[in-house]
Amino acid sequence: SIINHFIAYFYVTMLGLCLYLRSHNFQKIVFGLFFLSIFLEVLQFAVPKRAFEIYDASANFVGVLLAYCLIKIYKFWNNYK
Repeated sequence: SIINHFIAYFYVTMLGLCLYLRSHNFQKIVFGLFFLSIFLEVLQFAVPKRAFEIYDASANFVGVLLAYCLIKIYKFWNNYK
């Protein structure tokens, strides 16, 4: 379901970004997760009895985007207190 895709990618992104919060690879992780979210949905074209769904890809993308925005807000407030 769409909500499961959103929650899964939101959780994975939050975990990944929190682990590398002060790393120089922060942006690479974000781009990698965006790529992974789209790639795994497109890959389902080749898997039998699976289907690509734009809504699932969108939910993946939004989950990564929301987690990224929350982490950026956290970093902003943490650095300027």
